[in-house]
Amino acid sequence: DLLSEAKRTAKTIDTDIGQALAGIVAEIEGELYVRHMAVHGAWHTHQTGESHTCEYFRDFGPKGAPDWRAYTNAISDQEIEEAISKVDGLLRRSLEVWQKLRDAKCVKSEG
Repeated sequence: DLLSEAKRTAKTIDTDIGQALAGIVAEIEGELYVRHMAVHGAWHTHQTGESHTCEYFRDFGPKGAPDWRAYTNAISDQEIEEAISKVDGLLRRSLEVWQKLRDAKCVKSEG
């Protein structure tokens, strides 16, 4: 998968670029359940200032023995803004790594 390939690649390229890529991968892996919730959850929005709720199924079992359960999470406007800011920073850092790889001629530029 993409994260596994990025993690493998991070070990084989320039130290600074590799460390930046490894940091991006770690951040993505560390909050994967949040992204799953954002994409697959059923969102119930409320008035500004009130918590929103998200209902979704989450696997609480160990690897190889799934234990899917319904899960509900309350999320504030501030948490949503923070998540958007984190993703924005993640995208910006990813673009910086891409540019460094392009500059180092590690990837081909299309167009």
